[in-house]
Amino acid sequence: MNPGIDLGTTYSMIAHVNAFGHPALFPDLNDAGQFRTASAVYLGAQGCLIGGAVDDLLEEVPDAQVARFVKSLLTRPDFSYVDHQGREWNAVGLSALILRKMLRDASVFSGEDIGTTVLTVPAQFTDEQRRATRAAALLAGLEDVRLIEEPVAAAAFYGQEEGDADRTLLVYDFGGGTFDVTLLQTSPDGLFVLASDGDAALGGRHIDQAIMELTDAEMLGRLGVSPLADPATSQRLRRVAEEAKISLSRPGGPAVRRSVMLMGQPWDFTLSRAQMDSIAGPAVARSIEACERCLAQAGLDWRDIDKVMMTGGSSLLPQAGAAVSASWGRPASDLSLKQPHQAVAYGAAILAQRFAADPGAYTRLRQVATADLCLRVRDATTGATTLEALIARNTPLPAACRRTVFTSRADQTHVTLEFMQVRGDGAAETSLGRFSFGPILAPRADYPVDLEIGCNAEGLVRVTAMDPLTGRSIDRVLQEESAGTIPVESQRPLVASVSLGAY
Repeated sequence: MNPGIDLGTTYSMIAHVNAFGHPALFPDLNDAGQFRTASAVYLGAQGCLIGGAVDDLLEEVPDAQVARFVKSLLTRPDFSYVDHQGREWNAVGLSALILRKMLRDASVFSGEDIGTTVLTVPAQFTDEQRRATRAAALLAGLEDVRLIEEPVAAAAFYGQEEGDADRTLLVYDFGGGTFDVTLLQTSPDGLFVLASDGDAALGGRHIDQAIMELTDAEMLGRLGVSPLADPATSQRLRRVAEEAKISLSRPGGPAVRRSVMLMGQPWDFTLSRAQMDSIAGPAVARSIEACERCLAQAGLDWRDIDKVMMTGGSSLLPQAGAAVSASWGRPASDLSLKQPHQAVAYGAAILAQRFAADPGAYTRLRQVATADLCLRVRDATTGATTLEALIARNTPLPAACRRTVFTSRADQTHVTLEFMQVRGDGAAETSLGRFSFGPILAPRADYPVDLEIGCNAEGLVRVTAMDPLTGRSIDRVLQEESAGTIPVESQRPLVASVSLGAY
């Protein structure tokens, strides 16, 4: 069995291609009526709980310490979750537990071993975030796993449903934690990514947070209490906010009203459609700006798009459909909005089956670099630093380039280089780590070091350095020397010690 996994910020899903050739989700082993797993973990006296069981626990024990949105914390060195035995978990270890739980469910329901697996990541994930995701997969026991970007997986599902005719497709992926937009060319020969853009700080949970802050301000003004100041109340308010957002994403009345207990007091929660418009409007506007950037990078405009596929739960917001339709210049009925919650998992399962049957299919699926890969260069005289572009954003992958650098001192025995990822003019720079080559056996000033820098099909960076005078080489994956690297080995015994359901 070759599963596809959508490891989401708020919810995760695992799918396969069934005997009829159609993608299908595996249900939750503990709740056969539930086909998604909340990306939440609890490790405490009640055992190891993952998914909906965490929400059930919070109803009974509101102050239970749980971890949510771990996907958004994958590379946060300041994040840790301490279980009841005093052991520290990072987001890689917690993500591995979520993956283990879903893989167990799939194995039990299918009665088959796990084979080639496709695990999706946001298109805007950095090298470090992709490595952290792969590390979580390995800790979960996955051996043959491929990382595929979420919009590409969604496009694979679209391709199976709509046919493989040559089309230019825009995938508008508004998920729980991130927004991605990807332009692809579909053809019988495979999927080809033309350009990708997005916003790593834009998703459904950010809209939920804005709704929560609105309620918090109202309660603070009327009652002098802040529900966001209390973790247990904040958890309850988050569920109410998410339910209200979902309700207002469907046709209905002018407002959502709920009677809830917050801070030990009854509260009439109300969210009007006008309030929802004021919250969702700016978020949707940011998503359209990303679409415009993506089109410009590919040298296209909206008129060149044959089909727009809306995926991710937040794409169901009426404001999103209206904005995309207006930009495209076509009616909302032309938008492809087929099972937006499941599209990524379904597409991942379709690709996993293809890769298992035909390993060459993976090489025919072309993704692109989602950021400029740069080398930080320091001027030996002034000390000023600049960024030298190596592999440009939206370059088809895999890609490689060569550079020669030189030592600056006669006694310099090592060359240390820092590589960066940069998205757009003025965007925040992300350090991928430092690469050190040495020792140089006969050091002198201006000693040459040849570099080959590559970015593989999954978007992971690798550097090879060679001493051209001696032929000595070193091949080291980035991140091993990065100060911000999330430790993985410390999580291995923790993950192995946990029995799902109790520990």
